[in-house]
Amino acid sequence: MGVLMLIILYTFYPMYFASSALGGMFWDGNSFPIVSFILILICPFAYIIVSIINIFYAKKLIKQKCKEKLKKLTEVSKFGSIPFWIINFIILVIVGILGVVATRGAGIIFLPILMLLTYILFLGTSVFSISYIKLLYQEGEIVSLHKNMHIILQLCFILDIVDIIYLKIKLNQKRTNEEKT
Repeated sequence: MGVLMLIILYTFYPMYFASSALGGMFWDGNSFPIVSFILILICPFAYIIVSIINIFYAKKLIKQKCKEKLKKLTEVSKFGSIPFWIINFIILVIVGILGVVATRGAGIIFLPILMLLTYILFLGTSVFSISYIKLLYQEGEIVSLHKNMHIILQLCFILDIVDIIYLKIKLNQKRTNEEKT
């Protein structure tokens, strides 16, 4: 499921640019380019649907105590989406600057909307990591305070990746120390 989520993420911008080109080809200036509109909506809705499915799948994995599966899905969804977020940031900066310049400053009101939509996409990548943290807490590998701190970090750009790397290193050190004793 994590890989499917990444496939949808990585098809979003190509779909958007392809639909813009198709919309330009089929738009006669009087009617809304329906093909473009449909193509633009496919990826975000597919992503939201897969994210919702992932929530239920993650809950199932918690019940089954599949820690390694959750760990792997966390790494796939977090580390696999890094290039997407870099590209997304660059595109949003360019669109934001062009929008503000083209509208002589009035376009700045749309920047929070773009940021909110990006954040909603970002939350989908946090499903497995939050579930993994919850399972670590249930199995006694982290305490309540740490669980809450890790969950908050999973809801913040960049800090989520740093937190997953930290957790991975700490848990590997803990397991290594337990094996030595």
